[in-house]
Amino acid sequence: MKYKQLTRKERYQISCLKRIGLKKKVIAKILGRHVSTIYRELKRNKDPRGYYYHSKAHKFAVSRRKNNGRRAIRISETTWGYITYKLEEQWSPEQISYFTGVSHEHIYQYIYKDKQQGGNLYVNLRQKRGHRRNKRLSRYQNRGRIVDGLRIDTRPNIVEKRGRIGDFEVDTIIGGNRKQALVTIVERKTGLALIKKVERKTAEEVKKAIISLLTNIKHRVKTITSDNGLEFAEHKAIA
Repeated sequence: MKYKQLTRKERYQISCLKRIGLKKKVIAKILGRHVSTIYRELKRNKDPRGYYYHSKAHKFAVSRRKNNGRRAIRISETTWGYITYKLEEQWSPEQISYFTGVSHEHIYQYIYKDKQQGGNLYVNLRQKRGHRRNKRLSRYQNRGRIVDGLRIDTRPNIVEKRGRIGDFEVDTIIGGNRKQALVTIVERKTGLALIKKVERKTAEEVKKAIISLLTNIKHRVKTITSDNGLEFAEHKAIA
């Protein structure tokens, strides 16, 4: 079986699960990865002090791949299938790139190649390159994404610099049965990790889990950052 590179999201999950003390074999089982992949990741992409932070680890890995020379990029059919599914769910190439590790430029090339071959993936783009948005597609704009969510680049710079306590990142890890999930919350500066299991990855269940995890420290919460998954659609109720 061909090896598939870890994504940024998987590195975030590894970081969360490691912080609560789970063994590498358990982390591998949760992520559906071989245990050697987890061992190698934690060994190769830790910082000079020996700590593993998902954001730094991802930068290390990307930099290493670039330094290995320009080689043809091979993307599995499974990954392209996932990309196609998310495009049809109205995800942007930039969003898909974040979770797959495939550059958004490759995804755009894939879309326009599909168009040249008579496909219609291009109609799912929120704004087509070089053209005004097609008004007939407006009814699709809110499918598969959070309504009234704030862009990540609008949050204060101090959050990105980890300059204070109180800025949290929230995510979900899907269980092996594809129904149950773990809701993970990590404080960016201290690395504090909070995790709660939910029976279903619905917006309502995830909302309850987040509120439950943060209730005792709600006075310290300044920001909460999530991706655009629909399980976070109740973000206003959490705020």
